[in-house]
Amino acid sequence: MHSLPLAAILNDSYLCLSGGIGPELMKVGIPGLRSIQRPPTLTSHISIVTECQWACLKLPGDSDSQTDGSPMFTEEMITKFCAENKLRMIIRSRQLVAEGILNFPEQMITLWTPVSFLDSFRNASVSLRLNGENHKASIMRYNLQDREPGSLDDWRPTAGRNAMTL
Repeated sequence: MHSLPLAAILNDSYLCLSGGIGPELMKVGIPGLRSIQRPPTLTSHISIVTECQWACLKLPGDSDSQTDGSPMFTEEMITKFCAENKLRMIIRSRQLVAEGILNFPEQMITLWTPVSFLDSFRNASVSLRLNGENHKASIMRYNLQDREPGSLDDWRPTAGRNAMTL
């Protein structure tokens, strides 16, 4: 069976995934993540897969009902997970960010790639290019320009550049 990866580790320093971490992944760490057979059959493995794909950051004051049952993780969990697994940072998505990128908490970056999500939001889209040697990243930001409907063959969203040290 062919499957897409759940996560990737870049330069032994950055964990990239869609959702985030959760209680089951906290227990087993990166070695446990690597050991998951696909499709997963063990309950704990199914939980880890769900966390990697759907976990949401729980901010202080958030209620558990705000995530519609998705697994949740906290700032403290991120700090502990990164320390225990010798990671600099977690890079994730699965959270609409108006500016396209959010660096909160300190050891996590959330990237949002769909521009003008569902045609309902005027959010930016971001891509990140990581230089693992010096731990710097280049960020390309795209914003939708309001104009008459047209073909993507006729125009592309404009890009903005930013840089940050990870």
